[in-house]
Amino acid sequence: MKEDNTLIRGIGISGTGRIGRLLIRKMLSSTYNQWKLVGINSIYPVETVAHLLKYDTVHGIWDANISIQDGNLLINGYLIQFVSERNPENIPWGRMNVDIVIDATGEFRDRQGTQKHIAAGASNEGMGKHASML
Repeated sequence: MKEDNTLIRGIGISGTGRIGRLLIRKMLSSTYNQWKLVGINSIYPVETVAHLLKYDTVHGIWDANISIQDGNLLINGYLIQFVSERNPENIPWGRMNVDIVIDATGEFRDRQGTQKHIAAGASNEGMGKHASML
């Protein structure tokens, strides 16, 4: 909890194509601190994701310190858990304390597909009837 009693939500991003990488850059460059990026799922190796985050062909070089620590991403001293799983039901969102998943893969666009992230431990508590449509 923040001092103003606003709940900080743990965010997970699945997919590190153009949209996923831009979300990661935005979340870690923003001062909006109600969301905390805690996990990334990508089919690409962590080394590839680190390189593509740093050097974007459209948006240029990101002024961030990016490295890999124990198979996870370390961006500006901020550790983000990294997994490589094609099936959303096998992503350990619950273990990573992820409340909300942003699926940037483009594959799981309907209620049935997004429910797989909730089955893997992402919370839909307090999100209302649209929780599975994130």
